Amino acid sequence: MRGKHPLCAYWRPEALQEDVAPQTVDVILPTQTDWTLRSPVLVDLRSGEYYRPNGQLQGVIWSFSGLPLTDYPLLITDAAGLT
Repeated sequence: MRGKHPLCAYWRPEALQEDVAPQTVDVILPTQTDWTLRSPVLVDLRSGEYYRPNGQLQGVIWSFSGLPLTDYPLLITDAAGLT
């Protein structure tokens, strides 16, 4: 967590010698009372790029669909946490 903004990491553990076809994954994140995810962004740690992922807040659950799945960590965080 950075301030009150969560940092949620995910990746696909693979042997570095293996060639892996690009894949996507759906991610579900429950919200908490002690952190805020108002404007979610997906951060690619390898390229440094970030963008707004395809997601919806449904009650207290964030549901993201079609996120890239890589063999290195990607982050979901709030845009305000990037500054």
